[in-house]
Amino acid sequence: MNGAIIRTGRAVLHVTDLEKARDFYVEGLGFIETESMEKELYLRGLEEHNHHSLLLKKTDKAAIEAISYKVYAESDLEALYDQFQQEGLDPIWIEKGEQHAMGRVLRVQDVSGLPIEYYAEMDAVERMLQRYDLYKGARYNELTTLIAW
Repeated sequence: MNGAIIRTGRAVLHVTDLEKARDFYVEGLGFIETESMEKELYLRGLEEHNHHSLLLKKTDKAAIEAISYKVYAESDLEALYDQFQQEGLDPIWIEKGEQHAMGRVLRVQDVSGLPIEYYAEMDAVERMLQRYDLYKGARYNELTTLIAW
């Protein structure tokens, strides 16, 4: 595959109950809420400096909107676009500003029909790795319970 994919990027999930999803991902799994809007919740891990790695959108039906990979540079997006064109996969561009906190995105459906996105740019935020007061989730709760006993 052309393009320098450097890591997994984010997932965009549709959920029917944003508050229940927030409780599960933030309280249960320990994600940090970077930002929220009426129908969108942007989450990330404590060590992450990108704006989000999980975007939850309130909709009428649960679904996967896309999973994403981060590439090294804009030129990698161009290389991927050319490759997908040659393979007949009909990639589309989502311009910077059309998705909150994201640069330009290349979206394509893989052979199974799953929407895949590639991006080189996302807004940066402060890492929270040493903000121990924010630690939540199953592993942290298990440890605090063990310590309390």
